Amino acid sequence: MADREAEAPLARSQAEADLYLSLQPCPRCGEIGRVVEGYSFGEVEGVPVRWLTTRCPNCGEVAEHAFRFPREPAVPVDGHQRFGGDSPSHLLDPGQWLLLAEGMLADVPESPDELSAQRRRELREQIDVAVAAIEEALKFIREGADAVSPFAFWSEAGYGLFSDAPHLFERESMEFDLATHRQLLDRYTD
Repeated sequence: MADREAEAPLARSQAEADLYLSLQPCPRCGEIGRVVEGYSFGEVEGVPVRWLTTRCPNCGEVAEHAFRFPREPAVPVDGHQRFGGDSPSHLLDPGQWLLLAEGMLADVPESPDELSAQRRRELREQIDVAVAAIEEALKFIREGADAVSPFAFWSEAGYGLFSDAPHLFERESMEFDLATHRQLLDRYTD
């Protein structure tokens, strides 16, 4: 058991671990969208370890996933979603973060004027996740660099986005998108 615990990947927050698991395919049916149903805690060499139990919504396959967590995980700031501290993610690469932001904004209209209060709140949460995802992608730009390094990708989806549109990973482009998404978030804030 100790070897399995020591090899557990680092999740900077519960939100990041949940997000990562929701993007993993089911080992039985391949469906994406695993749902965290429970967890248990432990500690290895002074490092907190959490086992998350997931279930596939398609076939019901149950699996257990171990993660290390920092002593002080990221917490929302002023109600704004946070997935981690100042360091880049170990679970999701910059391309996966930008794909998440794109997905969160896919059904968000520019103006919330015609929407119910409930729908505005739901979409505001999606925009907030998109803002946090862009912030996460920006963490992969090294100090003094103008863009994410091609070596910062480990997922097929993330590298595919980089290969198709490397300009999306330039600091100027991401900062522009971040400012645009923050303006959209302001329009959805009551």
